[in-house]
Amino acid sequence: MSKISNKTAYPAIAPVLEDYFVLTDSDSDLATKTCTLTALKNLFQVEYNDVSVAVSAAQLKALNGTPITLIPAPAAGSVIEIFSIFAFVDVGAVAFDFSNTITVKQGAATWGSLGTTFMNSIADKAQHISADDVGCEIATGVTLTNASANATVGNGILKFNIRYRVIVLSSL
Repeated sequence: MSKISNKTAYPAIAPVLEDYFVLTDSDSDLATKTCTLTALKNLFQVEYNDVSVAVSAAQLKALNGTPITLIPAPAAGSVIEIFSIFAFVDVGAVAFDFSNTITVKQGAATWGSLGTTFMNSIADKAQHISADDVGCEIATGVTLTNASANATVGNGILKFNIRYRVIVLSSL
């Protein structure tokens, strides 16, 4: 077995909650076992997840008709509860030319929107998106959409950080 610091034997990854973690079980004569990172997180009663999503210029310019999944739909009988959405437009050399707002949706419910002043900025901008009263559709993901014309120019990147949890409705 290699040393844990051996990055050739153990390459670094960006972990996701479905990944496995190796541990020693004190209740089973110190047997080596695995658990998911979700189970480890729940042990410490951390109920929320953070996800970062980068949306490329090409994706933004094709957004009308091609929504971007920000958080995949949870299992049947579960719902996503969003705590916060933070957006950052990292402006490229050419600003976007959106003619309307783009929208963060959870199913048919609108969670928030990013207006043309934000999206077409010639300087980097950050914005917190909040909603007072949004329906949470069961087993439905969160998407970024554009209901009308796409931007025709622009080469920046739109980045999101979203804090949320998945509630299994039968456990309430």
